[in-house]
Amino acid sequence: MRLSLSQKFILSTGLFAALVGIFIWGFWRLQRNIAHFTVGLEEASQKVISLERERRDARRTGSLLLTREKELEPLIQFFVDRERPVAFLEHLEEVARRTRNTLAVDVGQEQQDESALALRLTIEGNRKSLLQYLKLLELMPYQITVEDIAFQDISGGASARSGKQTAAPSAQLLISIRVKTKISS
Repeated sequence: MRLSLSQKFILSTGLFAALVGIFIWGFWRLQRNIAHFTVGLEEASQKVISLERERRDARRTGSLLLTREKELEPLIQFFVDRERPVAFLEHLEEVARRTRNTLAVDVGQEQQDESALALRLTIEGNRKSLLQYLKLLELMPYQITVEDIAFQDISGGASARSGKQTAAPSAQLLISIRVKTKISS
């Protein structure tokens, strides 16, 4: 089978056009992949720069905290150690003793989070001593938030009618508090 000169020309022109088309398509794909790679590279570069900035800022903050540790110590004392809240609880009990009240403390498990310790305090005493306890609770050197408070008269009015003073508590104060805790390091 012999091809004429015009058939050879058409065949070679067609093959050349197909090769040029394949070359153009390959070049276009390569250029598109390079563009996607460049965008990804720029995003990664920006993220690295951002992380470098954060790392530098964290180092500065860390060195600042180390140099100012003595100055920050009084502020740290406003927070309760979550792992060992005994000192705080003893402080609550001491205030109750000083005001001649009795204290019961329950830990509010359903309301716990990392930044605060939830407690329910039940204080029993007379009205005057309960008000003293509230004033001293407000003055405690901790960041305490009162979430709920309820006052109950538990005497039933018996001692008021008989005219006698009794040592038994005449009122009860129920307080739900949250106290800020130290951030674990």
